[in-house]
Amino acid sequence: MDQALSKVNRHDFVYADLSGRLYAFGYSKGECPKTWLPHLEELILERPAGSPVPAIVRRQEKPEEGNLQVGFSSWLFHQGSRFRVPTALPLTTVERVLTPYEILKMEARWPAALTSVLAEVRKQEERYQVAVGLTGAAAMELLTRKPYLHEGSDVDLIVDQKENGDLEGFFSACVFLSRQFDRPLDLELQLPDIGGVKLAEWLSDQKTVLVKGFQRAEIRLKAELKENRK
Repeated sequence: MDQALSKVNRHDFVYADLSGRLYAFGYSKGECPKTWLPHLEELILERPAGSPVPAIVRRQEKPEEGNLQVGFSSWLFHQGSRFRVPTALPLTTVERVLTPYEILKMEARWPAALTSVLAEVRKQEERYQVAVGLTGAAAMELLTRKPYLHEGSDVDLIVDQKENGDLEGFFSACVFLSRQFDRPLDLELQLPDIGGVKLAEWLSDQKTVLVKGFQRAEIRLKAELKENRK
């Protein structure tokens, strides 16, 4: 798996074998509130309804040789925020990696509450020649069948521009869909080998954007980034 993991990106979903999950549990339990330790064990080690909860690739701020920095995200909330734990997985324990682009194509598993809006997103993806991936709570509910979504949940989408793709047209279509279905669509543009930026910021008149890269987040000049994309 090591060669494949060289292409892993933020937002990718990772499945590890039992030894990897045991490592992740031990790595994170010291930072977990004691009352939440039973749920941490359920989240990382058990298989709710037969579907293991995948880890999510996070920013590699403190790289460790042989490890991939990931996080586990729960369907439960702690003190008003979703319960999340940062941890790590040994690369050798990773069995499968799913990208958000692959997940959006799993139409038979789309959460019922999002079927209509996701179908329209797929139509606009083809129309405007962009690649779209599904991440966040919607992707987690699709993969685990656990109740990650709640009323008013955003639909988190990542977008990659194909050759001759129309980002402006796709963004405008998503603004319309968000209003039509009363469901916020959160769009992040992927800049290859650089990171992700809010699509709304990328298309705005502002001169700088926040780039969330694989190892760090930083403010960059938009003109410089656009020049590098040519």
